[in-house]
Amino acid sequence: MSRTSATHRADVGAWRASVLRLSLFSEDGRTPKTEGFWEAIFSAQPDNTICKPKMFERVDVGNQNDIRVMLQSKQLENRIDLLFDVLEGSDGNQMTYVDAIGFYKQVAPKLLAREEFKNVIRLAFGAIIVLPAPDVGSGYKTLCNYLNFDIEYGDAKDFMFQINRPRQSKSVSGIEINRLSKWSVATKFSQKVSITPHGATAEAAELVSVGCLLDLDINNTPTDTIIPRSDLLALSDELVGFTDEIIKEGDIA
Repeated sequence: MSRTSATHRADVGAWRASVLRLSLFSEDGRTPKTEGFWEAIFSAQPDNTICKPKMFERVDVGNQNDIRVMLQSKQLENRIDLLFDVLEGSDGNQMTYVDAIGFYKQVAPKLLAREEFKNVIRLAFGAIIVLPAPDVGSGYKTLCNYLNFDIEYGDAKDFMFQINRPRQSKSVSGIEINRLSKWSVATKFSQKVSITPHGATAEAAELVSVGCLLDLDINNTPTDTIIPRSDLLALSDELVGFTDEIIKEGDIA
């Protein structure tokens, strides 16, 4: 099947966010310490801080609305991650991608503006999002609207399609952007287990939800060239823009 612009795809607002991630990779030995970053970004103390001095690692954690935010520094790996773990709301649903990325766009620029980021050589934006479906067969049919071929559910199961379609950056000269996407249909089950003095018994697993799962990792190809600090926000916006495009248009070159 050859997709066209007329192919029916869901509105971006129908996708639910699970995880968003911003990663910064620095030159060897030049990853800044993140102590004090959380307070500067959120104007408050984190709910919890975990330090591993021997491993040169630090994690600050705090809940913001229905999002668990983690600022993680791994100096031995020359990386800093800003993670957004979207929690299930009181209604049992997760936040839409549109709302989650709106919050991301409020927070990420405050991190990227830090003057300590003078030696960043790679930037990455990741997202795990789900488009709910009524059943597995419908999930496969919906997934076909985002790919260049059909999947016949029943003849094919446990499907996962991964592809990288690089593009040249328009925000930073000479940088290539990897557009890695993984497509699948995910199912979520629940199971009740009863424990008595005579042992444990488990009820049959119950299907809770089905959805088209899209796992994205948009990043610039590793380079020895330092990305100017003044270009970090523009590059981050470009990575998010590629994510929005894939969500809207599917797997396109």
